[in-house]
Amino acid sequence: MKFCLTTLAALFATLCIPCASAQDVLEKNHPVPSLTGSFTTAINTAYMGKIGTVFYREPTTVNYLDLNLGKDWTLEFWSSTGLGKERWGTTFGDEFDIFFTWHHQFNDVRVSLTGAYFFIEDLGHTKDDIWIGEGEVSYTKYPWLQPYISARYFGQVTTSSPESGWFYWLGVRGTYPTPIKQAKLTVELSAAYSDGAFGHTPGLVFGRAVIGLPVSLSKRVTLTPSVLLQTPIGDQRDHAVRFTDRNEAVGSLALRIDF
Repeated sequence: MKFCLTTLAALFATLCIPCASAQDVLEKNHPVPSLTGSFTTAINTAYMGKIGTVFYREPTTVNYLDLNLGKDWTLEFWSSTGLGKERWGTTFGDEFDIFFTWHHQFNDVRVSLTGAYFFIEDLGHTKDDIWIGEGEVSYTKYPWLQPYISARYFGQVTTSSPESGWFYWLGVRGTYPTPIKQAKLTVELSAAYSDGAFGHTPGLVFGRAVIGLPVSLSKRVTLTPSVLLQTPIGDQRDHAVRFTDRNEAVGSLALRIDF
């Protein structure tokens, strides 16, 4: 019996060693990629959409998870929650979005293409939902001056969804050093034009400035206070159906964790 057990143990070890060696070689030649990305949580004084409309004039929390899916692909889950007294999922402060993006750096030019689905307001139904297709081209040679042009198409999911249409942005971004080593100053200036998306009157919509001060708390944690300032441009104030009709200011405090 002892001889049999010893023989079986030796045979088992002989069979396992090549398997383990093959597995080591496979992992060495084809390493399993580690998941990288970031998680951001923020509190805003109101919820202003990218189109310039303030959808919710009370504080909101915003959370989003960005996942890197290889070299040029990202997947983002984004949500906002209104902090008023309403039940969650019943106001335009409540939203859940999914973004899938391809982006690539061509020398000094960065190109990105995005597809997304927006679950809006009544999160249990699709009556207000929309899908988007978006593209952006930016010139990134100088960190202090990066002009860009961006276009987004808003598509209807159902006949009761907001009307389809295009939005266009022309802007410039910049990042600048500050006397504090751990902090930088970021500035983005932009103007927007709509062809009549959401059933609104076509034309110039707004001029906007976003000023931020990201502070590195550690290698992977960044705290960013920021303010968004916006004013209607063109004849937006006189439109019967308009995106915005007043000067706006929205503050934000965001905490980002990279992994």
